[in-house]
Amino acid sequence: GPADVELSGFNLPIGERYLMLRGTYDVRVTSPGYHPLETTIEVDERASQTVELIPQPLPGRLNVTTRPEGAVVSLDGKELGRSPLVDVQVEPGEHLLLITEARHLPLEQTISITGRDVQQQLDLLMDPAWAEVTLDSSPAGATVLLDGEPVGTTPAVVEALQGERQFMLTLKDHAQWQRTLDITAGDPVDLGLVELASAPAALNLTSTPTGANITVNNEFRGRTPLTLDLAPDTPHR
Repeated sequence: GPADVELSGFNLPIGERYLMLRGTYDVRVTSPGYHPLETTIEVDERASQTVELIPQPLPGRLNVTTRPEGAVVSLDGKELGRSPLVDVQVEPGEHLLLITEARHLPLEQTISITGRDVQQQLDLLMDPAWAEVTLDSSPAGATVLLDGEPVGTTPAVVEALQGERQFMLTLKDHAQWQRTLDITAGDPVDLGLVELASAPAALNLTSTPTGANITVNNEFRGRTPLTLDLAPDTPHR
């Protein structure tokens, strides 16, 4: 209770009891926050009878907000949509809530729903699935590539998702620099200052007649015509 009870046929309320003749009666019970209950009862020759009626509670209303917004919300393995969610009807009891978002760690927890049309609010903060990687170069202004995609220029602070990630620096007239890191979410990495080497020079060699042997610093490198990559600003024989 409190509940409204409607009985068919003759009945005389006396306090919390009803005076009724023998027979079959239709009963309807309504109470705020519960489904209406309709059933029949049988009144027999006994002087006193007790009938227990248990209406079922209405679903609760669940609101879910997340930071960041747009996370996928699932309940008991069923996807409900993306946050924020408002007035999602959920049956009373315990449920498994799962929140997922591409750049954040999954968030899983058990929630208890009151039901009875009661509104409940969940405000959830997701932990990042990335770490900050700080790097600079000499000379500065090199393009930073993360897994092959440009993400800034040095000096830079890059948000890298957890797992194995490849960093590369490219700068005109300089050799590429690259390094593979195993990123742990929330664990920042400082790569310090990267000294970029000058790019190799391309030396095109031809001869008449062709097919002449070529050595560089007494090391055989091939026959003409040939293009050689040689370190710049260094004498070569």
